[in-house]
Amino acid sequence: MTDIGIRQLTADDAEAYRLLRLEALGGAPRAFGDSLEEAEGRPATFWNGLFSGDRIFFGAFRDAHLRGTCNLMVERGRKVRHKGWLLGMYVGPDLRGTGTGLKLIAALLERARAQGCTQVHLGVGDFNIAAQRLYEKAGFARYGTEPNGLIDDGVPVDEHLMVRFLDKVVN
Repeated sequence: MTDIGIRQLTADDAEAYRLLRLEALGGAPRAFGDSLEEAEGRPATFWNGLFSGDRIFFGAFRDAHLRGTCNLMVERGRKVRHKGWLLGMYVGPDLRGTGTGLKLIAALLERARAQGCTQVHLGVGDFNIAAQRLYEKAGFARYGTEPNGLIDDGVPVDEHLMVRFLDKVVN
């Protein structure tokens, strides 16, 4: 297996994150709520600012190159702060099937527990079978489907909603 390092991203990683995000949006445009055109037009201040907000970003590195990422958003309201969201999951094609995705998810779930979350949610396009299998392997279960969760150039994408309760151990 490829030696992969997982760590929390900081503002020092903003440019590497921007490049990987553009790769993700270009390679899998229906998998994300963002578009490549919108992302390409954002200034450096946007990308730097991501790391000082409410979300916690994780990166997978191989040979000091960022090749995978995901981020955690924890709900803020008193009645919903037990919930986190796994967002922006992407692993470059060169590392798919190596366990990198599971390592990223494990880091995110560990941080979610530390933040007081008892469950983590996500949405995944109904077409994205490989991602669904990854999430199931990480202990997520589908609890519903949002019809037309995304509409990409007039093409509707149903989003399967999944949850992982944090009282279960990640494999």
